[in-house]
Amino acid sequence: MVFILFCLQSHYYEATKTNIKAIWKSRAGLKKPIILDWVSTYHKRNWHLPATKACGGGCELTTDHNRLDESDAVIFYMKGTDAKNKPDPTKRKPHQVFAWWCHESPSTVRHYWHKALTEHNNFFNVTMHFRSDSDIISAMIPHTALDWYLHRVGSLQYKTAILENYIVKKLGSAWVASDCAIVKHARERHEFVKRIKNEGKYPVEMYGKCGDKELPLSNTKFFDFLRTFKFYFAFENTLDCKDYLTEKFWYNGLYAGLVPVVWGTSKETAERIAPPGSYIHAADFGNDPVRLADHLRMLESNDTAYKEYFQYKIREPENPEDLVQDDMFDYEVNGYCHMCKLIRQGWNKNHSQTVPNLNQNFFGPESSTCLALTQHMPKLGK
Repeated sequence: MVFILFCLQSHYYEATKTNIKAIWKSRAGLKKPIILDWVSTYHKRNWHLPATKACGGGCELTTDHNRLDESDAVIFYMKGTDAKNKPDPTKRKPHQVFAWWCHESPSTVRHYWHKALTEHNNFFNVTMHFRSDSDIISAMIPHTALDWYLHRVGSLQYKTAILENYIVKKLGSAWVASDCAIVKHARERHEFVKRIKNEGKYPVEMYGKCGDKELPLSNTKFFDFLRTFKFYFAFENTLDCKDYLTEKFWYNGLYAGLVPVVWGTSKETAERIAPPGSYIHAADFGNDPVRLADHLRMLESNDTAYKEYFQYKIREPENPEDLVQDDMFDYEVNGYCHMCKLIRQGWNKNHSQTVPNLNQNFFGPESSTCLALTQHMPKLGK
């Protein structure tokens, strides 16, 4: 009886294994959905969409305009898209979606790139940007995978390190910025940093065009350099734009192992998107440079209080399958994977409506503070 049962179990196992292999083989042979990048982005694409659950099983990326008709989605990058270089919308195939992609803040799009978004009315089917009201979420860090990202941040460089490693040989703060005069809020943040240094009597090392020191060019040397500091001023060049939290916070702050000091990003956005207890917000000190400097000075002399900002690094993730990035800096893949996943679900075939007023859609939800007119802005786009 035991032998018969064993034979039956073995037969069932082999049959099941054969069926599973056949299923995966048939799936592998299926044609992947195609996503077409219509305009060149500011750097060369060197990544792919992985065949993972988080990415919907993977999609093919192309920049070949000759494949327009067979593409399931066409993505139009904000900086390179204007009325003259778009395909005829009347020839859009029923299964296609045209997506407007942007990772810049509304303030930058309006005042720096001078984009006339009204010329795109009723052209795009969906929007793809960092804000939570976008059709396709293309945030730098996927909101639903935040805990997985933070786990990766910890495991990539610091998994075996104890928290004491974060305080050894660290002193003062660093700030890196290239715009300290062009954008109105960039000038304001520059003044705020200088006041922390001068009025607050707190040491701030200023790098880039807004400082007097040069930076290492390679990523490895850059982050090794940043890790010698305790704090990083993650100051945006826009003020209170919704959901806008950039690499200044994620890379130069959290990834490098510093405590980000936040200004520009609203406290509401930081509380909703950033890991709790990982940062210092200037608003908690009334945006007073002296009070903020006093707090930073206190943390420098209190290792126990300083280490509290790194508790997120030792928490295990709840949703490990949600991370779609192979590399910490492939943040663009987040939006593309969200798009790919929806296409895999057939969403594009039932999405024929268009965005009637892109100008209102993108700028409308923002406050007057975010969209405040900047001064002396060069015209870089149309």
